[in-house]
Amino acid sequence: MNSYRQDEWAASPVQPSTIREPYLMGTGVVTGEDTDTRPLAPPHSHPDAMLAWCYRGTVWVQLQDAMWRLAPGQGLWIPARTPHTARHERDSTGCYTYISDASLLSPIDDIVQVLVPRAVQEMLLHLGVNR
Repeated sequence: MNSYRQDEWAASPVQPSTIREPYLMGTGVVTGEDTDTRPLAPPHSHPDAMLAWCYRGTVWVQLQDAMWRLAPGQGLWIPARTPHTARHERDSTGCYTYISDASLLSPIDDIVQVLVPRAVQEMLLHLGVNR
């Protein structure tokens, strides 16, 4: 299940925030063609909480001790500074919505699987950061 060594997880860097003022959140979109089923990056984390969600196909999100398979409409809350990586199957689209602490009523402390209805997906895509 875990293709990375313990030391790779322990050394996972914090990547810079993709949220730019005046916005409190932003969504990045990655397709299977962008990754060709390879992991997007070695284990890393972000300074912001993240909602990883699947728009089309299958997206795999890997944490140090768990692997999540996301189908369309499924998402995973990932707390800030939680090491993770992801891969997309061919013809898949994965989306990553980063949310600043300032926009949260309370911090996201736990990894939680959630449903992301289509109307919410379209709103999050409207807030895209990599158009």
